[in-house]
Amino acid sequence: MLRTLFTRLQYRTKAVNFPFNFDGVFVDEEVLRTRYVPMNQRCRQSISKIFEEDISEGFTFAFKNVLAALEQNDLAYLKQVCEPTLYQELDKSVGQLTGDNLYLKSECTDDADLNMNYTSLSFVYGVNHNRSSNLAKEDYEHTTLWNLKNGIDLQFYKTKTEPQASLPFMRVACLFSSPSRIYLKDKDGGVLRGETSTSYHKMIFEGVGDMALGPQFENAKEAQKNIWKVMSNAESEEKLQLIRRLFQVENITWKVVDIDNYMEGNPYAN
Repeated sequence: MLRTLFTRLQYRTKAVNFPFNFDGVFVDEEVLRTRYVPMNQRCRQSISKIFEEDISEGFTFAFKNVLAALEQNDLAYLKQVCEPTLYQELDKSVGQLTGDNLYLKSECTDDADLNMNYTSLSFVYGVNHNRSSNLAKEDYEHTTLWNLKNGIDLQFYKTKTEPQASLPFMRVACLFSSPSRIYLKDKDGGVLRGETSTSYHKMIFEGVGDMALGPQFENAKEAQKNIWKVMSNAESEEKLQLIRRLFQVENITWKVVDIDNYMEGNPYAN
């Protein structure tokens, strides 16, 4: 069961940065057709096999809830569902809007007009989902391994010094298309941003399990070998069962880590 939760451009109006692009993100139609649509099919198939159900509605539900929370300044909810670094940016931005007498107002349409495509599926190991727990960027060696067949890539981080206690976790990037809009308005109701929109928005989620229940590896090399061995052939039921245990899919908690690329993907280390 997917729990409720819930690419860095700066969107400036009166010197206010906000982690949501009121005008939407640009998506090249050729890229959408030749890259995103095939990747969505591969990722959707892999995710459905891993979770034994289609969980895409959960991400769509989360997208709508986050947008509603932004409009309502529901910081308590946003703190619950967002990775701490992203939440700090949201908290700061909401404060700036309030101080400048600005507010958000949504214009929603039928849910049937909301579409979602997966744009990437990653297995991450060697760093923590909570960025504040990680070392500096120069302290890691980063390796990416790709599996074009099932759309999964492995993001592997190895510390150059002492190994960190960490869990493997999933990272899912989604592209939403919706005619619904959020407007940025001034105190008199004048529209400052959002009158024109591409209708596209991006959101990245990470699903994290319980450290106490996680797998234990003797060293980084063993971890990389075992995780790659599992994900390189996520077709057999035996491998799927290993993935489910490895990533604790029964206990996974999803968090939002980036919206409209405001955090530039929210790097694990800076």
